Amino acid sequence: MKAHGETSHLQLQNNCSADLNAFFKFIVDDSRDGWSFRDNQGAIQYTNKAFSKWLGVSRRTLMSGTKLEQLHISFNQNKSKIFKLESEVKVKRQEESIILPVISPSTLQRSLCRINLRYFQDGASKIEGVLWHCAEYEMVIMYPGKYESVKLTDADLKIKSPYDVCTLREWDLIWPLIMGYRREEVAKNLNVTPRHLGKVLTVVMEKFCAEDFNALLSKTLQLKLHKFIPATVSYIQER
Repeated sequence: MKAHGETSHLQLQNNCSADLNAFFKFIVDDSRDGWSFRDNQGAIQYTNKAFSKWLGVSRRTLMSGTKLEQLHISFNQNKSKIFKLESEVKVKRQEESIILPVISPSTLQRSLCRINLRYFQDGASKIEGVLWHCAEYEMVIMYPGKYESVKLTDADLKIKSPYDVCTLREWDLIWPLIMGYRREEVAKNLNVTPRHLGKVLTVVMEKFCAEDFNALLSKTLQLKLHKFIPATVSYIQER
């Protein structure tokens, strides 16, 4: 995991053992994933460079005793979900995870990220808390039926973003369908009727010059447009 970048000299706070310090420094310090360790009082004992970039704050701020709950950070709208999960990890002393559309720790672009929370205890220093691991997540497309790949045209290859073709609202409605969610489920969650959703789908297929949904699905997946996650999506249920 330590494959690039300059090794950080950031040290864990004094109550951490040398072994624990060495684990973080030589295993995860230069990882592209975000890593951090919060003790049972909520104080951050360690954070690597990717984690602080992911949150949008400096490591000095994180290590100064300021708690995540007090900061305006990249997962601000999902704080309650993550901290509730962290509390469950402390009680159950096991690993839990959640998938959220947030800033990626590796690319610093909005993407799907998996946040793994694991109970951690160091016998030498008697410190315990929760180890955070944040990494970009490649969501598996859960389209219920088989689809055939269609050949992309020169015009298709010029599309770099769904917003080159769709409006923001159109993509809000179409993205979940591309990801495999059922029409009734999407319509209910986004407060539209299935009929309206069908009309929007027809308009978008025309804009993509797609004969049917199979062609639309094939084009968007080949162009990797599913990576453009609408702002309306705040939580992903892994299936």
